[in-house]
Amino acid sequence: MSGLFLRKNESIIHSTLIYLKINTQQKICIIKQKGNMEFIKNCENLIDEELVKEFSKEFNLDDKIVKLLFCRGINTKEKIRKFLYDDISNLKNPYTLINMKETVARIERAIINNEKILIFGDYDVDGTTAVALVYKFIQQFYSNIDYYIPDRYNEG
Repeated sequence: MSGLFLRKNESIIHSTLIYLKINTQQKICIIKQKGNMEFIKNCENLIDEELVKEFSKEFNLDDKIVKLLFCRGINTKEKIRKFLYDDISNLKNPYTLINMKETVARIERAIINNEKILIFGDYDVDGTTAVALVYKFIQQFYSNIDYYIPDRYNEG
């Protein structure tokens, strides 16, 4: 976050993909995405301080998190509930992903032939989470498995 300075009455929230700077006096959100792209959005119509307090209390969330959700268009109880506590029945069919059928067939073939399965991940948070989930799942019924997460600095 080098080069990002905050003045009095400003706060910052960091998530995987965005930085959100909220000027609490002027009610302006500056959303800074990865890279140098910066978007300024007037959040006056998005952030109602009374709703923020109400939703913070109801969902047991910090006000800043509720403001972040509001700025992302998640600004009703139903939308927050769906975003935070969605039901598994709403997940999309994984076979709609490109090459999923072939990937499943290849994993099945590797298990049948007792081949080593290497789960190759990425060093960012979603990459390491995906590796952990897939590894833990397959490890329950197949032991010839390993994982590899490249070194962020030495391997890019």
